[in-house]
Amino acid sequence: DQSQIDDDVIPFDPKKNKALWAVLSKPEIDSFPGLPASCTQEVLATWDFLCTFSRSLSLHPIALDEFAASLIYKPTNRDEAGTPPLFLAETHLALLKLLL
Repeated sequence: DQSQIDDDVIPFDPKKNKALWAVLSKPEIDSFPGLPASCTQEVLATWDFLCTFSRSLSLHPIALDEFAASLIYKPTNRDEAGTPPLFLAETHLALLKLLL
């Protein structure tokens, strides 16, 4: 389609448009409930990596809020005490398979 323009063709100078650069350079998410705000960038980067390579790792894509919830999961009873969330366990195994 000739009406579309690649993003790298449009010149953008952050010095000329500081307000737009401030919006584009910062995510709208400040933090996730139950996780320190200092971990927000790492959570987003990890989630992005897992979504990007989900097919290569044979993982199902996961929503960002579900991923964040899996990181703060606490078992409700003693039977589940040693069991990590399913997505984290599958991710761990997929990454181990990739290394071996």
